[in-house]
Amino acid sequence: MPGRRPKPEGLRLLEGNRGNKRVRKNPKPLNVLPDPPKTLDRTGRKEWRERGRELFDLGLLTILDLPAFEVYCDLFSQFIHCGDPLKEPGFEELSPAKKADIRKEIRLNMSYLSKELRAFAVEFGMTPASRSRLDIKTVNPRQSSSLENILNSSKNGSE
Repeated sequence: MPGRRPKPEGLRLLEGNRGNKRVRKNPKPLNVLPDPPKTLDRTGRKEWRERGRELFDLGLLTILDLPAFEVYCDLFSQFIHCGDPLKEPGFEELSPAKKADIRKEIRLNMSYLSKELRAFAVEFGMTPASRSRLDIKTVNPRQSSSLENILNSSKNGSE
């Protein structure tokens, strides 16, 4: 289909619904962030908890988003561990040609993973460009930050 893909409701609302376009009815945000899937490794589960909490607090995660978010977390983990073969014992003993082949393979893999990772990150508003279009003030986060609580309590206490 020609033209831009429609944005998710949460991102449209964060951007302030520029142009007063019709907001599509999407599934409601999750009430609780589920535990990370068992298919993710340690790095992927850590990313699930950290980024998932941030997206959850902004109301950007729905039940339908979880499979795509799982793929994002898996890609993130693969990207982080992409250079691990260079750290394995015996790598230094390989011939220069074999080292060059391994480095080239890792470089190509990193390039592919970074493009895929970026595509998923854009979908969730996690890149600088996609985040710069968000108006966080229009969303009521599920939980206010501890810093915000401290600042509010100090304002209330000084009055």
